[in-house]
Amino acid sequence: MKIKEIRVFVVSNDLSGKVWNPKIRWRVKHSVLVEVATEEGLTGLGECWCFDLAPDALAAFIASEVRPRILGADALDPVAIAHRLNDTTTLSARHGIMASALSGIDIALWDIAARVKAVPLWRLLGGKAPRVPVYASGGLYGENKTLDDLAAELTGYIDQGFDHVKMKVGALKAAEDEARVRAVRKALGPGPKLTIDGVYSFDASAAQAFHARVADCGIATFQAPLPAADLDGMAALVAAGVPIMGLEAEYQIPVIRALIERPAVATLQFALVACGGISAGRHIAAMAAEADVPCSLEVSSTAVAQMAAFHFAAAHPQVASVEVHMVHRMLFEHFPFPPDAIRDGRLTLPERPGLGIELPPGQCRQLA
Repeated sequence: MKIKEIRVFVVSNDLSGKVWNPKIRWRVKHSVLVEVATEEGLTGLGECWCFDLAPDALAAFIASEVRPRILGADALDPVAIAHRLNDTTTLSARHGIMASALSGIDIALWDIAARVKAVPLWRLLGGKAPRVPVYASGGLYGENKTLDDLAAELTGYIDQGFDHVKMKVGALKAAEDEARVRAVRKALGPGPKLTIDGVYSFDASAAQAFHARVADCGIATFQAPLPAADLDGMAALVAAGVPIMGLEAEYQIPVIRALIERPAVATLQFALVACGGISAGRHIAAMAAEADVPCSLEVSSTAVAQMAAFHFAAAHPQVASVEVHMVHRMLFEHFPFPPDAIRDGRLTLPERPGLGIELPPGQCRQLA
């Protein structure tokens, strides 16, 4: 089964600058999707990591550097395709953008493989049950957003069936962010889990001090408090008992191995759309399992990336949670399950072949 065509699409979410985190004021969030078609007429969907101001460079890279190299390749051998594409980066020094492009291609190829066998992807990956642990991600800063507004937002996610929520910290003075965390915990009550996300905005001493201020609020994980390169700082925080989670966009296996082995994280977080897709994710999850480190899957884009993460988690017990972003909710209306499908922090996947989701006509703009 050979690859006949690769098409690149973009879908965008206009947030108009009304919400932000410590690093980004969200104006427009672009997501890049790829559709791989075979000579037999089968298609698969995937998604690439895209936090750029515009998606054009990534789309052009896929069109000029990826597509010509894998047209005619065996669509049922994603590992060989990954080797072929990664081998080109030795001289081009284009490792990061290739990892993003490959992620979309690889997810689409696994979608095709599951469709060929007419089984859900989670079954093809060896999963035994379609139950997925999920958490609601929100709690961004916003214009005129009060503590009551923040608390109502996160308790609303609990009302939707989640038992674990995430909020941002790090954009305000420590006392102000502490007040935000305490307002949320008071509204949630003692039961639901609470993760705080520092978006790389603290140094090690400030992160440890802030965690100490809110530790009595029952912090499940403290995501990305330090700059991504500060493995020493993260390792020191983990040794001090701070439940560090990271790093969402990391794709380099030596770095991921270092995060696990030092350890510089208590929970290993990675994104299938950034690390190289399902194939690379399986390798990462196996490394984490060997060291008995739980994993969490980052998702902050479209239903395509979300479905890939759901299927992966259903097949890999090492994945303790999957992010469901409540702000970046592109194409969520096309989920193959009803809006109220989450119960007690768990989602049950349907028995649809592949990812179980199609490219919606008219909602995505083709770039290449």
